[in-house]
Amino acid sequence: MKKINLVILLVLFKILSLYSQSLESSSSKFKLKKLKFEEATFISSYYNQNGNHSAVTGGTGTEKLNDSSNSFDLYFSHNDSKNRTHKIGLELGFDTYTSASSDNIDPSTRSGASSNDQRFYPSVSWNVNNHKTGNQFGAGVSFSAEWDYTSFGTNVNYGKTFNKKQTDFNAKASVFLDQWELILPIELRAARVPGQGRKEENNASKARNTFDLSLALSHILNKRFQVALIAEPNVQKGQLSTPYHRVYFSDTSKVFVEKLPSSRMKLPIGFRANYFFGDHIVGRTFYRFYRDDWGLTAHTVELEMPIKINPFLTITPSYRYYQQTAIDAFAGYKEHSISQAYYSSDYDLSAFKSHGIGVGMKWKPLDGVFGVKYWERLELRYLHYERNTDLNSDIVSLLINFK
Repeated sequence: MKKINLVILLVLFKILSLYSQSLESSSSKFKLKKLKFEEATFISSYYNQNGNHSAVTGGTGTEKLNDSSNSFDLYFSHNDSKNRTHKIGLELGFDTYTSASSDNIDPSTRSGASSNDQRFYPSVSWNVNNHKTGNQFGAGVSFSAEWDYTSFGTNVNYGKTFNKKQTDFNAKASVFLDQWELILPIELRAARVPGQGRKEENNASKARNTFDLSLALSHILNKRFQVALIAEPNVQKGQLSTPYHRVYFSDTSKVFVEKLPSSRMKLPIGFRANYFFGDHIVGRTFYRFYRDDWGLTAHTVELEMPIKINPFLTITPSYRYYQQTAIDAFAGYKEHSISQAYYSSDYDLSAFKSHGIGVGMKWKPLDGVFGVKYWERLELRYLHYERNTDLNSDIVSLLINFK
C-alpha cells in the first residue's frame, strides 16, 4: 500500500511539474502576465454522530463518530494575449476522525488505526474563461489517502454562456481510481502458517473505479426567477463491498462479510429554482430524483431562504428532507438467508427517511471582517440531522475568505 501511495504522489507531482513547464513555455510564446492572487478560503467543520445500527457489527451496535475537517484553497489568475482568463486553484484538505464502530473490526484492540485516523486530500485545478466567446474549459487532478484506501482522480470540464448571458451550460467528467485495502473482521482472518507467512485475504488490495458525468443547464427566466436542470450519471466498478462489514444470517451461526455486486450504475436528476422576492429575501429550492441498479430509489427536497438583515449581514435558515428505498440486498441483523447471492446489513442502504434543519450566517462588511482589509467574508453554519433508523448528527462549519 505504501508503494501505491508513493507512485500516485509521484504521478501527481509529475503532472504539476509538466504544467509548470507548460506555463513557462506559454509565457515565452504569448507573453502571459504574472499570476495574480485572487482569493484564499479556509473551511473548518466539526461533525458528531450517534446511532445504533453499525454495519461493522452486522446492523446492530454503536455508530458513534466524530470528525474534524479542514481545507485550505488558494486561487490565482492571469490573462493571456487573447484576453482569456486562466484560473489556477490549489486545495489542501486534512480530516481527523474517531469511530467507535470501526474499532469493532477488532474489539480486542481499542487503539486500532481504524478508530482514530486521518485523511489527506490535495488537488489542483486549471480553468480558462474566454469572455468573448463565452466558452470555458479546464482540468484537474486530485489525490486522497486514508487508513484503508488511496484514490487518484482526474477531471475535465466545459462551460458555455450564451443567449445574451441568460443561459449557461456546464459539463464535467471525472474519473477516480481507488485502491482499497481488504481489512477483514478479526474472527475471519486465517491464522499464520509457520514458515509460509500469511494465508488470509486480509490486507490484500483491490481496485474500485468511479466514472462521473455532471451536466447542468441553467437559465434566467426574468430578473427574479432562475432555474436549472442537473443530471449526474455515475458508474462504479470493482470492490464495492466493504470488507469489514459483518453480516449475520437467520439460518446459520456463522458470520460473513458483506457481499455486493461489483458494478453499480446511478442516475440522479435534479431541478433547482431560485426566486428573488426583493432586495432582502431569496427563496432557493432544490429537488433530486435518484435511482440505481441495486434497487435504491430516493427523493431529496432542499429549501433555503437567505434573509439580508442589512447590506453586510445575511441569515439563512434551511431544511432538507430525504427518503429512500432499500437496495435489494439489504436486511437487518440475522434477517438474511444463506441462499442469497448478495447481502448487506449497512443501514445506509436500508429504507429510511431523514430531516435536516439548519441555519447559516454570512458577514461581509464593506471595510473587511473586524476591520481587516483583505478579510472579505466570514460564514458560520449549523445543521442538525435525524434519521428514522436511530441515527442523528450535528455539524458546525466555519468559512473564512480573503481577497
